[in-house]
Amino acid sequence: MIGFYPYLISSLPFLEFGQSPPWSEDDFLGLVARYVSLADYAIIENLVKDKQPPEKHPVVEKWNNFEVALRNELARVRAARKRVSFEKYLRLAKEEGPNLSDVVAHALRNPNPIEVEKALDLLRWDFLNQLSFRNCFDLAAIVVYALKLRILWRWEKIKKADSEALLRSLLK
Repeated sequence: MIGFYPYLISSLPFLEFGQSPPWSEDDFLGLVARYVSLADYAIIENLVKDKQPPEKHPVVEKWNNFEVALRNELARVRAARKRVSFEKYLRLAKEEGPNLSDVVAHALRNPNPIEVEKALDLLRWDFLNQLSFRNCFDLAAIVVYALKLRILWRWEKIKKADSEALLRSLLK
């Protein structure tokens, strides 16, 4: 059923920030491959594997622009704390991103680095929710879903790394 995106999207489980991902990367890509065109699969595969998609897609471009804006704001706040110039750390964006200064400054006030990362990923999650608002049953919805899965996979790795470190410290 290549190209039957509504069926694929309606069969995907709801994702919630902080939950365990319902699939591994390979399982998700296997599922997607059955329903999307080869060109669209290349976009999803490269997003899942954290590579630049071969074709530009409006949602991917908005996501990349948001990431640049977020990272630029992180560079500004961190440089200000160290009292160094931040200009050399900024990346160029195709368009001006959202104003994230208050949210980033608030997140970076937390002394726990894991909580800082959670706050930043929750900001990313909220942005993806905004991107999916008008895109319900097309490639854009699958792109947003794949980006959300990337966040969940990242946190799964963090959880496993933390439990392994804890186990090692207890066994010493």
